[in-house]
Amino acid sequence: MNRHFTITTVLLAAGIVALFSTNVQAQNDRGRVSAGDRKFAMEAAHGGIAEVRLGELAEQKGSSEFVRRFGHRMVEDHGKANDDLQSVASNMGLTLPTEPNGEQRELMARLRRLHGAAFDAAYIRAMKMDHQMDIAEFKKEARMGREAGIRRFASRTLPIIQGHYRMLMNRRMM
Repeated sequence: MNRHFTITTVLLAAGIVALFSTNVQAQNDRGRVSAGDRKFAMEAAHGGIAEVRLGELAEQKGSSEFVRRFGHRMVEDHGKANDDLQSVASNMGLTLPTEPNGEQRELMARLRRLHGAAFDAAYIRAMKMDHQMDIAEFKKEARMGREAGIRRFASRTLPIIQGHYRMLMNRRMM
């Protein structure tokens, strides 16, 4: 009986160690995302959410056909990119933000107060600046990102952002 108790105790302890090791390994795998990749993913999530919300605002408040159509394009394209990034992040155990950051919320509040041509001009100016910065960040991540999933997301999304920027510069829809 004593020998049976010892074997059972050893097997139980081995099972606990194996379970603990598996959980620690899963946590370590999730913790392997570099600080740079994590920062990129968080900023891309904030930005993507903001692009969708601002696009919805442009669809409602835009006085020109271009602004309304561009806003609609932002909702569609960045909505898809947000879903893509969420899928990548979930596979890595990252929890992404679900709201725009403070600066983006301030921009939305400012744009809500504008009407007509003033809204259109401010929206287009904000989108040009944002997409120009995003192009630089997505290029950098696509080239230098350490986490393959995030790097591939940046590579897939970069041409879309570049297309948006070209639309803004040419003021026509592709």
